Amino acid sequence: MLRKITIMIFLILTVVWFTNSDSIQPAREFIQNNIYVWSEMQDEKLPIYCVDTQKKQIALTFDTAWGNEDIPQILKILKQENVKATFFVTDGNSDYRYLLAKEAAAGHTVAIHSATHDYKYIYSSCDAYFEDLNRMSDIITEQTGKRPKLLRFPGGSSNTISKQYCSRIMSVLTKAVSDQGYKYFDWNVSSGDAGGTTSTSEVYNNVISGIQSHDISVVLQHDIKLFIVNTFYYIIFYFITLLKSS
Repeated sequence: MLRKITIMIFLILTVVWFTNSDSIQPAREFIQNNIYVWSEMQDEKLPIYCVDTQKKQIALTFDTAWGNEDIPQILKILKQENVKATFFVTDGNSDYRYLLAKEAAAGHTVAIHSATHDYKYIYSSCDAYFEDLNRMSDIITEQTGKRPKLLRFPGGSSNTISKQYCSRIMSVLTKAVSDQGYKYFDWNVSSGDAGGTTSTSEVYNNVISGIQSHDISVVLQHDIKLFIVNTFYYIIFYFITLLKSS
């Protein structure tokens, strides 16, 4: 007999959602339903990204800091279209730290990704991971005045590359960050812009085909390549059209 599963809803993502056929409404502050399943047979919460819903919901998320010169343009597009996003940030270039304040001032969520994004270091031990996390948390707090409680693990919470440096460390870390009050989440739609993707159309098609498969889509994008800004404009336009017609 299957054990009882309790659904627990945590409001943690910045999103945009559709409310009627004429308008799109920006998310309130920093919230969206992030749904977890808790089973008596589990000792940790697991994020669920695809659930039954009567409306499309799309969360725009960026892992940023490799090419922060694109962030002002991305912020401009978001403001123009009245859309909010979540920025998971690194400290890849300290010259761009001021952009964290701009992101927060514009009503977006500024969350932790990693200070170094150095897999070998952060996944070498639990202590190393939290040293990196705390450093990034302090930087965000200094720039925004708000201590972040949202994070995204480099490579995601179920990545396999961490095994090269410390066996089963992700099981330890996912529980440890939860115990310290953090909420972590991954994505179910990848733009592919951090991999071998080389064109605007390829990134666009990756995102559009991905969200067509989900009622709730958590879209992963980066600011790592020059064509990302142009692609993002077309993606936003598609999202608005899709949500208005849902």
